[in-house]
Amino acid sequence: MQCLYVLFFRTPPQFIMLRLLNTSRHCANQQLQSPLFALPPEIRRIIFRYAVTGYPDPSKDAQYDEDTCYRRPGFFSRHRIDTDLLRTCRAALLESWDMPLIHTEHVFWLAWGNRAPPHSNWHSQLIKFSRAAASLSLDAAAIDDMRIFIQMFNFDDGDLQQLMEMDMIIARRITFTIRHTDWWHWESDNELYFNSRWLHGFFGLLPEETEEICFELETVARKLDQLQGIAKQMQESWYFRKRNGQILLADASLSTHPMRWRGSSTWEGTHWDRDECEPGKIEYVVITVNFRPREAILKDGGKLYDSALANALRDDPETYKLELNNGDSGIGFLIYAAGSDDDDDENHSDEDAEDAEDAEDSENVPGDDEYSEGSQTPLH
Repeated sequence: MQCLYVLFFRTPPQFIMLRLLNTSRHCANQQLQSPLFALPPEIRRIIFRYAVTGYPDPSKDAQYDEDTCYRRPGFFSRHRIDTDLLRTCRAALLESWDMPLIHTEHVFWLAWGNRAPPHSNWHSQLIKFSRAAASLSLDAAAIDDMRIFIQMFNFDDGDLQQLMEMDMIIARRITFTIRHTDWWHWESDNELYFNSRWLHGFFGLLPEETEEICFELETVARKLDQLQGIAKQMQESWYFRKRNGQILLADASLSTHPMRWRGSSTWEGTHWDRDECEPGKIEYVVITVNFRPREAILKDGGKLYDSALANALRDDPETYKLELNNGDSGIGFLIYAAGSDDDDDENHSDEDAEDAEDAEDSENVPGDDEYSEGSQTPLH
């Protein structure tokens, strides 16, 4: 009892796990009678990883309301992490103590108000992550996946840069999810529009451990041609530069075939019947654009876009300035230069402008539950 008192009441919280691990290394039972521990460590780690990775909570109370814009594939409910494995024995603890933090996808919602689940303010989520890392005696955590749900105005308002500047999170893979309701002027059914002036300032924020940047772009099925046009421009012209100078490019050999899913046409009491494919349902299309180190792409037998590689070698912000007119369709996609002086304030809808202003002043109170995740608009 005295030892436990010293460990849990006299030891600062950030050192409890360190003390516990050091103690376990010297007195852990090797579990030689266990079939699980008779397996090779590499296989055992795969099993342990599966056991402690976060997953959608199937319980009824954890389900998201169907008539919300944040309910979607992979996020029909809050996410939960089961850590019972860590309490079974010291041998299991020694091999899996850091897995829940490292292998669970950490989700941040850079979205205003009801476009994100309750209690999902990204500042409070970051505090939770910091506390979790500190409890494991970690100043920084090299996690596998970080997902950022982001409205368009958040690319430019500084929140994204502030999040990426947090050295406590080192993500190997970063996914940006842009939903149908995240595009500029989606309410007014404008053409898809992606301002890319944030790109150049983003370069110095990527740690050298980051191996992949993904963009999940979603819109309604009717606007698939627009979405494909934006995705193609991103592949052919965009690149990302990490802190160590390594560049990430799109693989020209990969298809941008869309994924389709159907969701509610009602959000927060407003019925959007403009794009219904059946009563109460809208069909969405999602295209994913991946950027990886060019060395990794070539090693895997992929191909590079010469235009994107040339842009990266020049490293000139003007290389982002592209314009595409899609025949006689009237669809236009614009890619503006980083640091452009063009004034696009007139393109901001009143509602999104108010959202951006309110987002700066809003404070979401974090919930008591554990860390959980639980029509449109040319291209920059």
